[in-house]
Amino acid sequence: MVIDLRPLDPLARVRAVLDGFAALGAGQGVVLLAARKDGEALAALQARHAGQFDWFVLADEPEEHQAILSRRAEGAPRRRTTLEFMETDHRRVDTLLAKIQAAAEAQDAAGVHALASQLKTGLAKHFRMEEELLLPVVAERLGSPRGPAIVLRDDHLFIASLVDKLIAQSHVVASGQVAAMADVVGLAKQLVNVLANHAGMEERLLYAVTDLLLSDVERDELVRRCQVL
Repeated sequence: MVIDLRPLDPLARVRAVLDGFAALGAGQGVVLLAARKDGEALAALQARHAGQFDWFVLADEPEEHQAILSRRAEGAPRRRTTLEFMETDHRRVDTLLAKIQAAAEAQDAAGVHALASQLKTGLAKHFRMEEELLLPVVAERLGSPRGPAIVLRDDHLFIASLVDKLIAQSHVVASGQVAAMADVVGLAKQLVNVLANHAGMEERLLYAVTDLLLSDVERDELVRRCQVL
């Protein structure tokens, strides 16, 4: 399901997003197409449906913004935790990587490129949430040494470089060099391994510690800020 918000005025965009969300069943999602990031619709969702939805960015170009809005499971707590929210994004990245591998094995260069672009956008925002919001909380509350933060940022740079190589190889394949698809498959497998180790460290340390340092209200507010970023 897709909702095109581009021809609508601001009030109609908010109404369309709220109506679209109301039509979703548990676990279902809808892709929102917009010319730019729409903070008003997200704010309306946060005000009326706290804790009931996820909102993740798929594309964030100057004239094209795409996000996926999904309804969480029935009975999900209205107040979120850092660990639960960030783990959800990790699982979404895992799904994207599985789709990239499947597209590569099917020799679908266009599919690989589209999915890898989504992966790059999603990981860029995920890394910003950690570096601009989570790590500063830990540093402020715990006086944490810079070492762990430097390790995480170094990992982020390395992962981003692998995604850039993946996108570059998809262009090579699209130009007719089908043999290069083996490199795409190899890069995708490398990303799976690197991200699994990286995500495990974050879930056991960064997210768990962040939640321990914050109250229920503070955790929920941090998740809201992550969604808006």
